[in-house]
Amino acid sequence: METAIVFAVSNHFKVPSSALIYVSDNLIKGQTVCDESHSKEKEVREEIKKEVYKIGILSLIE
Repeated sequence: METAIVFAVSNHFKVPSSALIYVSDNLIKGQTVCDESHSKEKEVREEIKKEVYKIGILSLIE
């Protein structure tokens, strides 16, 4: 819902917009934010998040 609002407002004012949607639960593997495996993989997720942010910024400035 929040992303739809950002896109609607940016479209109305003719301002470029982008959305980064990051999901950390893996329901197929049965992993949620409360699992021990989730805590162990924190560094990996942080590195991936940095790369995703870079891509998002590049998509706005190009």
